[in-house]
Amino acid sequence: MEQDCTLDDNPNNSSNNNSNNKSNNKSNNKSNNKSNNKSNNKSNNNSNNKSNNNSNNNSSGNKVKCPKEECMFTEGRIDGYYKKWYNNGNLHKLVCFKDGNKHGRYLGYYKSGKLQHERYYNNDEPTKTWSEWWESGNLRTENNFDDHGRKHGYHCEYYDVDRSQDSGVGLKHEYCFEYGKETGVFKSWYPPSQDGTCRHEYEYNFIGYNQYLYREWDSNGDIKYNFNYNGDDTIIPLSLRDLSFGPHFSETDDNVKYCFHEHYF
Repeated sequence: MEQDCTLDDNPNNSSNNNSNNKSNNKSNNKSNNKSNNKSNNKSNNNSNNKSNNNSNNNSSGNKVKCPKEECMFTEGRIDGYYKKWYNNGNLHKLVCFKDGNKHGRYLGYYKSGKLQHERYYNNDEPTKTWSEWWESGNLRTENNFDDHGRKHGYHCEYYDVDRSQDSGVGLKHEYCFEYGKETGVFKSWYPPSQDGTCRHEYEYNFIGYNQYLYREWDSNGDIKYNFNYNGDDTIIPLSLRDLSFGPHFSETDDNVKYCFHEHYF
């Protein structure tokens, strides 16, 4: 019988082949493990770096991803809350809408996140009490409206001072409206740095025409002007000193009414 020529005549070849295969497998496994470890380390490092970068960006306030605006629509009109954000992620405004009109509370915020104002609307018309604050948190203005959008009731404005110990300190203006018209007494004060003394005082009287009783003081408390102003643009001085109360106006100057309304309000 002929021998199979494919068989290996060397009896050590099988053991050698086994040992060679084992060593090859070990070296291949080691190299594969190393390459896998490297790739895993790289992916882990990348993911860690990404998460670290994201946390660092969030903590520093930079590159914060958030929507710029958000609102709800009903039949093509804004209905519900409308929200808008600053680029730093802080809320800018929060407005309530109904059938496309501002209806309800409207909150506005400074970029720092502090509340700037609180307003109320009734079908796009101002209503109730509107309040505004300085960024320091101190009250700035307070205005009142009736249900028809007209100024009605007490209105005031404050300087940026702390009023927690004394609610009367820092007052800048105060006046009243009755269904959209000024009434009663309007007063203004110098800033607290000038002792907060009274600066102007108007007294309104609406009986057929506008009539003002006007007084003004300097920062030392001394009277400067004291006269009546009638609706026909004439000024009735209440003292001789008031005959020359200013270089730009005469007793019958047509701009007097404009001056007193626009400059001091």
